[in-house]
Amino acid sequence: MSMLIHTDRAGGIPGAERPPSASSANRPARTACEAIVRAKARRPAVLRWPAVLVFPALLLASALAASPVAAAPDPAASEDELIDRGIALREARNDAAALDTFRQAYNLKQGAHALAQVALAEQALGRWVDAEADLTKALSRADDAWIQRNQVLLRQALVEIQGHLGTLELTGGVPGAQVLVNGVSAGTLPLAKPLRVNAGKATLEVRAANYLPSAHTVTVPRQGTAHETVALVPAALAATPSTSVGRGDTDEKPGWRPRTKVGLAVGAAAVVSAAVGTTFLFVRESRANDFNEAGCGTAALTSRCSSLRDDEKSAVTWAVTGLVGAAVLGGVSAYLLWWPSPPAPASVAQRGTFSSFLRCTPAPGGGMSLTCGGRF
Repeated sequence: MSMLIHTDRAGGIPGAERPPSASSANRPARTACEAIVRAKARRPAVLRWPAVLVFPALLLASALAASPVAAAPDPAASEDELIDRGIALREARNDAAALDTFRQAYNLKQGAHALAQVALAEQALGRWVDAEADLTKALSRADDAWIQRNQVLLRQALVEIQGHLGTLELTGGVPGAQVLVNGVSAGTLPLAKPLRVNAGKATLEVRAANYLPSAHTVTVPRQGTAHETVALVPAALAATPSTSVGRGDTDEKPGWRPRTKVGLAVGAAAVVSAAVGTTFLFVRESRANDFNEAGCGTAALTSRCSSLRDDEKSAVTWAVTGLVGAAVLGGVSAYLLWWPSPPAPASVAQRGTFSSFLRCTPAPGGGMSLTCGGRF
C-alpha cells in the first residue's frame, strides 16, 4: 500500500489515490486531487514544403518516434512544476520515473514537500528503509505549511512503512570492519546506531583486513530487534601448520599411530572393567545366598546380618561401576579406532614430523567453526 498526496498550486488539500478511469476525463483540470498543469494548445502554423521533401521528412519523423529517447530533465522547470509532473507519473503507475522527478524537485530547494513526495514514491517501490528515513526527515520540518496540512496522512504512511522494517543490532567484531546487509554496505564497526533493515531473512556479511570474512543469514522480526554478535577469526589461524621434530617412521609400525595405541589401551581397560563388573555380579549372588542362609530377615538385622547386607551392596556397587565403565571405555576406544580423523594438510604431512593444524569452516547454523587436528 502506498499513498499519493496531490496538491494544487497553492498547496492544496490531500486526497486519496484512485486508479485512473474513463470518467476522469470529465473532471475539471484543476481540482484538489489533480495538480497537473495543462498548457493551452496553440494552433500550429501551416508550413508548405516542397513535395520532394515530404517523403524524407516522414521517414525521419517515423525513425525518431520509434527510437526510445529518455526525457532529459528540464533545467528551467520550477519545484512546483516538477512535483506536478511527478504526481502525474504516479497516477500513471510509473513510480520509478516519478521518484527521479521528485528528486530533481528536491535538489532545487531541499523542500520538505518534495522530500515527502520522494518518500512516498520510495514506499510505492518497496524501498522501505529509504522511505522511512526520508519521510521522518520531512516530518521533522514542522514549520513547512504543506507538511502541517498533510501531517495526519504522512504519519499514517510512516506507520505503514515501519510495519515492513525491523532493527539489527551488532556487537563485537573489530573496529573498521565493513558491514554489508544483503550485499549493500551498511557502515563500519562500531556502528553509530542499530541498522534499520527489511523485516525477514537478511544476509549479514562482515569483512576486515587480516580476518576471515563472516557471512550468515539472520532473521529480523517485524518492528522488532535482532541481536547479533560478530566473531571474526584472524586469517593467520586458518590452515597454519606447526611442526616439531619427532621419531622417524622406522620406529613406528604402519598404522600404529598414537591415536591407535590410545584406542587399543582404552579398549583393554574396557575389557578389564567388564571383567570386574561381571565378577562382582557373581560375588553379589554368593553374598546374597550367605545372607539368606544365615536366616536374616528384613525387619530387624543382627550385626552379622548387617555385615552380610553391606557386603552384598558393596558387590552390587562394584558390579555396576565395572559394567558402566566398560561401556564408556568401549565407546571411547571405538571412536579412537574407527572414527575417521580429519586429513592433515599436504604441506604438513611430512616424514618423521609431528604436525598440527587449525582450520575454520562454515558452521551449519551460521557463523564459523574452528577445527583443530594433527598428524602423528
